[in-house]
Amino acid sequence: MLNDVFISYTQPDRHVACYMHDMLQHNGWVSWMALSSSHGISTGIPFESQVVEAIRNSRVFVLIYSDYCNRSADVIQEIRHRNKLHPTIIIRLDDSEYRADLSYHLRGIQHIQTDPDNLAPAADALSRDVQKVIKGANPEGIGSADSTDKILFKEGLAALRVKNYALAVEKFRRHKTIASSGADTLFYLSLATIGGRKIRKMDGLQVHALEDILSPAVPDKKGAGHASILLAIIKQDYYQGNGFRIPAPGIGELLAGAVLPPDKRDDLLCHLNEPQSQVWRELLHKQKHG
Repeated sequence: MLNDVFISYTQPDRHVACYMHDMLQHNGWVSWMALSSSHGISTGIPFESQVVEAIRNSRVFVLIYSDYCNRSADVIQEIRHRNKLHPTIIIRLDDSEYRADLSYHLRGIQHIQTDPDNLAPAADALSRDVQKVIKGANPEGIGSADSTDKILFKEGLAALRVKNYALAVEKFRRHKTIASSGADTLFYLSLATIGGRKIRKMDGLQVHALEDILSPAVPDKKGAGHASILLAIIKQDYYQGNGFRIPAPGIGELLAGAVLPPDKRDDLLCHLNEPQSQVWRELLHKQKHG
């Protein structure tokens, strides 16, 4: 997984780490800290492995420093796992001196002096510094080809191309949480969620979840026609295929004015498993006969 920020901290300073983490997430950055319910440790994978992977896959290393760090074995291990070129930002909560091994790694790194009773100014400074660091590696700024949301989208497409549907779902879901949910994201997330299964044999709750994913894109028929057409195929295959009444919006409403680019047509035909759908059959005919 790719993150913008990894936050290293000691347990006594956890409230500060949580404050900074929540602020970064609110500002659109993907922040990782151990024991974060929104983005952190998962069950079933060794704790140490997750921490090391998160450090290596983060673009900025943030240390919440206080004298407690001088008594911590974990903090120095996390610092040692940084890439040598890893940009590091220190949030300093007190004036204590670094112990020798911390000083070896941290000397010369500027810090943000912080009042533990008023964290907002430091949080604002941290957000600005993170933006400067990431824009420095990405001169076009947030949203350019190297930004986290673009990388996640490209990784999702790559996983989808080789039909690694579980990984594609993970990437597109993460992209959806940190970027505006465009029609392409919803379209590809739905294809990955279907995962090559026969739609008519899926559970009703799974089909409703697909409808919920695609519905926000339906009003934009010209820019999101592929999402509308995919939803029409899903409804024909599941509802008509099982003898159910098709709920609104109906097939005609979904198809009216919908524009389907050739590459999206090919994606539909590649990843859908022979749905019982007239729309599907017409797309297949067009692909074969032009």
